[in-house]
Amino acid sequence: MRVFEHTVEQNGGYLSQACSSAEIFAALEKDPGATPAEIARAAKEGAAAGVEATKAMKPKFGKAAVHEAAAEGVADQGALACFYLADAMYRYISGK
Repeated sequence: MRVFEHTVEQNGGYLSQACSSAEIFAALEKDPGATPAEIARAAKEGAAAGVEATKAMKPKFGKAAVHEAAAEGVADQGALACFYLADAMYRYISGK
């Protein structure tokens, strides 16, 4: 929940994908029957939702902030990298 609160306070940012995954992990933690593959799939889905959320955010730092108009509608690269990590973990754990 702290990740979510921080993301809201900062009006988005690099933690949006972590926020999405963290909320899903918290929900799955209450389900003792969740398999590792289900948990990894949920993390991947949360990271994907975070990537999509960054497309609507305005960049505040770095080159993206300097070129704000060109960055509009483009996913944050850090969020995308986190998605690729979650996707790789899911494919490894699930065998897909």
